[in-house]
Amino acid sequence: MLLWQLLEQTNPIQSYVTIDYSTTYSTISTIFQRKTFIAGGRFWLFYSNGTSEFYTSSTNGVDWHAPTLITSGISSSAMSVWYDNGIVHYANAGGPGMPVFYRKGQIDSDGIAWGNELVIAKVQPGIEQYNAYCTVDSQGFPWVSFIRNFQNEWTVEVSRANTIGADSWATPTQITDTSNLPLRPCLMPLQDGSIYAIFASKNGIEGRLWDKTRWLQAEIITGRAPSADFGYSAVVLNSEVHLAFLENSTKNIYYLRRTTDGAWKELLVEGNLDNMSPPVLSADQSTTTLYCMWLQGKTLQLRKIENGVWTRVAVGDLGLTFPEGLSTFYDCSQGQIGVALLDSLSQHVENYRLSYLIIKKP
Repeated sequence: MLLWQLLEQTNPIQSYVTIDYSTTYSTISTIFQRKTFIAGGRFWLFYSNGTSEFYTSSTNGVDWHAPTLITSGISSSAMSVWYDNGIVHYANAGGPGMPVFYRKGQIDSDGIAWGNELVIAKVQPGIEQYNAYCTVDSQGFPWVSFIRNFQNEWTVEVSRANTIGADSWATPTQITDTSNLPLRPCLMPLQDGSIYAIFASKNGIEGRLWDKTRWLQAEIITGRAPSADFGYSAVVLNSEVHLAFLENSTKNIYYLRRTTDGAWKELLVEGNLDNMSPPVLSADQSTTTLYCMWLQGKTLQLRKIENGVWTRVAVGDLGLTFPEGLSTFYDCSQGQIGVALLDSLSQHVENYRLSYLIIKKP
């Protein structure tokens, strides 16, 4: 059984600034996707302001480069980014009338030199495609997953690049049964070249392993219903899949770990929170330390688990008005954790503030 370490550590905040304002809750708020990473000596952030999608970067977390337009888009839930060995991988599935496409880019100082867009799933009459998620497996092959909706029947589709260079892609494969509810997918790259797919609905969370040759039978990760189907987060650490979510009925945060033998273990992290507290995980691969954070009250709650012990890290009051969502690094092995924060400036008007917080890794 995991134990709580009650000693609070010194406030780790290094910087906290406002980046932009938005007219959409979906600025960064699909928790299972990643919108920020660190590379080339800069912090990078991808987001939507309600009409278009942008990226921006900063060397110190205080002074941010003018946002660069990526494409039009009312919601950041369409896009996913993944950084791997100098390459930024980007996928987009923007809904009705939009294809699913992929592009990659090389970081060039304060910008990204993008390659051509490659269509993974074409526009088809009556079919809607949403919530792209991209990753790179341990052998270097990019992957993309997305939601497919046809006449309110939802499935998860997955495609793998035919080459490491991702110049062509396999025909998408359906990896779930048809559902009458949306299924929000992400793809976790395991160290042996396999992939673990996770898909969440309002009724629970399931997963499925690709063993490098085929998709194995689906697993029930939890029958607990998340507060929002997009409100979960997952990482891989020590060859195991780790997942956290906020349960709808209890407002408890649960942490689950899939061990190498395929069993899922559950632990209660925190109880009796509020609707805007879905957690996000970040992993330090260099020290095998896992971090969990969520919004509560006017600030950020931060925990870390190391050698079987959870530690509460005091962050301090950030002065958030009405906390709405956050995104953070998948991997935080470079000594700092970048956290994008979204809070509403009014409970009655779609008016949001996008901020960025840099935490010295406790």
